[in-house]
Amino acid sequence: MRYLGILWYSFLTFTEHFKTIRKKVDILTCQLNSVAHRFYSKRLNLFRRIYVAAIEPYILFGHGAWGHRLNLLQIRQSLNSIQRRPLLKITGAFRTAPSESLPVIAGLLPLDLKAIEVHSIFLVNSCREETKIGATNFLPIEYEEKVNITNIHPTNRISIPFTIQEPKTEPLAIFTDGSGIDDKIGVAFVAYYHGVEIHTHMARLPDYYSVFQAEVLGIKMALDFCATIQHIKDIHIYSYSRAALQSLADPINHNSIVQKTKKAFLKSREKLNIKIHWIKAHIGHQGNERADQLAKEATQRPSPDLTIPKPTSSLKRDIRTGLIEQWNDRWFMSTNGRQTYKYIPLVGLKRITEIPQVVHFLTNHGRFQHYFFRYGQLVCLTAFDGLLVVLGPFFF
Repeated sequence: MRYLGILWYSFLTFTEHFKTIRKKVDILTCQLNSVAHRFYSKRLNLFRRIYVAAIEPYILFGHGAWGHRLNLLQIRQSLNSIQRRPLLKITGAFRTAPSESLPVIAGLLPLDLKAIEVHSIFLVNSCREETKIGATNFLPIEYEEKVNITNIHPTNRISIPFTIQEPKTEPLAIFTDGSGIDDKIGVAFVAYYHGVEIHTHMARLPDYYSVFQAEVLGIKMALDFCATIQHIKDIHIYSYSRAALQSLADPINHNSIVQKTKKAFLKSREKLNIKIHWIKAHIGHQGNERADQLAKEATQRPSPDLTIPKPTSSLKRDIRTGLIEQWNDRWFMSTNGRQTYKYIPLVGLKRITEIPQVVHFLTNHGRFQHYFFRYGQLVCLTAFDGLLVVLGPFFF
């Protein structure tokens, strides 16, 4: 039975589903190869981009249904066999090259580990369930919860407009800033009343925060300060982070910090006339430079001042780090691809080379006399192949 693009069977092994997916992926890869062989043969990295952006998500579609079965060896083997043909195209390797070497050279996670990654993120972010990668537990309470925009009626979705305006310090102007130095994040704002500094606030954030999130949080802190003001009605807030302001202007942004900032804006707007503006960074304006100075000073504090849930980007980074460690252990223990292991003992997500002849040398499967001798064939080496056989070990 097919339902929502997934083939379901009584034993829930999803064997037929992955057979169908493999057939479609093989056909798609061959069609791309036949239509644009001349173009892609010299630009293999473009096919890698197509694989990452389109083919890989297509293969992993429906992981919410079959992801709980990733502990089965049969499913992991099925996923890696599906990945093999695209990897051969990406690397330019011989079709007899060992499967374990191909993702190492291409700089791509083996597909079974990639499936674990996307399914684990799905469990923590969407299902709010605990998951485990290696010895590390990932608890939903430690990570910010994604706001489901579909639960908010379109008429109730908030968009905070902003304008581009030269800074003014009257009647009340607030400048915000977020800064990162040596992997430490600080946030600050400074308030001016008719050009006189009347209030400052700064805080060091947890190191896993990004500068973008610090910029948004700085605006929220400024809005919370506005809610305490009694006798001033007109307030201008300035930020040089266009990304933060655009996220506040986006009515369907699901970031939890953005949504909290929007709620703070609505609360303050009930009694105040608040306008938000974008200004250029580092143009010598006193308020902007002062906020930047305070944010940098905040990074020098010995410990974070706030305890905030980790962002989704931190979850993805932590899960991927754990999976790369598993991949390294698997690569170390494997009995296949030992020629590649001699030159690439540690795996990573960076492509090793785009030159097919170098890939042939790394896999030991190529236009080499000893390779063709296995099949009772003789072949003459090209000048490049012969030079690579002799000098290759000195380059890795």
